[in-house]
Amino acid sequence: MAELALTDVTKIYDRGQMALDKVSLTVADREFVVIVGPSGCGKSTTLRVIAGIEDESSGEIRIGGEVVNDLSPGARDVAMVFQDYALYPHMTVAGNIGFGLRRRGMTRAEVRARVAKIAEVLEITDLLDRRPAMLSGGQKQRVAMGRAMVRRPKLFLFDEPLSNLDARLRVSMRAEMRRLKEHMPTTTIYVTHDQTEAMTMADRVVVMNAGRIAQVGPPMQIYRQPANLFVAQFIGSPAMNLMDATLTDRGAEIAGQIHVDLPGPTDAGRKVVIGLRPEAVRLSDSGLPARALTLEPVGQEIIVEFETATGNRLRSRLPPDTQLGEKENVHLVFDATQTHVFDPETGTALSRPV
Repeated sequence: MAELALTDVTKIYDRGQMALDKVSLTVADREFVVIVGPSGCGKSTTLRVIAGIEDESSGEIRIGGEVVNDLSPGARDVAMVFQDYALYPHMTVAGNIGFGLRRRGMTRAEVRARVAKIAEVLEITDLLDRRPAMLSGGQKQRVAMGRAMVRRPKLFLFDEPLSNLDARLRVSMRAEMRRLKEHMPTTTIYVTHDQTEAMTMADRVVVMNAGRIAQVGPPMQIYRQPANLFVAQFIGSPAMNLMDATLTDRGAEIAGQIHVDLPGPTDAGRKVVIGLRPEAVRLSDSGLPARALTLEPVGQEIIVEFETATGNRLRSRLPPDTQLGEKENVHLVFDATQTHVFDPETGTALSRPV
């Protein structure tokens, strides 16, 4: 068990490509943190630098208070689970899980006892005599996790472990991971490009963009109070609706026609970007004229894209029993209590819902 601390960690590749730009992050002992972001944002590089698989260009890495920059991967006492499982095909499940313990010189009896306990937690006891070729994708993932868990390391590192599974298995494995958090109270860093994984599993979410940390916080705080335009658009499906606007004494004007109430005083005349989550865009008997373009029934709700009289395209979440047809003309209203305001140049949030 250990705290992880990164201080101004930078990674520059030989050709001058900046992969990590002064990344600083503290992960508390036993905390489960998920790093999420688009491809190429630096999330997997962060994981490899922590593990010692790649060298940082500058900065400091501490695990359990010890500076580990100069330690080999094996000496850092971390366990990493990869997306391709990396199981030994000639070994049984028991052999794969216990391999690291045997290399550490543990007796056969000790290895068997540890493997049996982990197999029980992962509910794969009946698979211990099988080889990887006889396992499903979900079973292979459990074996890979078991191989990491059995070592009892200071730090768990997961690199997109569910990305090779189909949609149904990803859902079940997310639930399995949440259950396993109770059985592996170890500091954990989990990397994914899937925001659903981040939002459902993390104690805190780290959103990365272009080698930098864009925001850190609990999942719902990230969703409800994005710190900038990148986070606002990346987190949430459908993404946040954005509209250019001008601040007034009473709120904001969109296209010089539509007034949006804003809490508190505003800097009249300033150009801004207004952000509204789809659930903050609602149908009304009066308001902003719009036309329904597409309707996507997704079971518990309908996702509707509207084109407004101001030329904006907005997406809304509506109840599944909403009576609405494509090309139908409607009116929209916005929930002023859920309105976000961003600086159009820096992308920084100027005001956010409480």
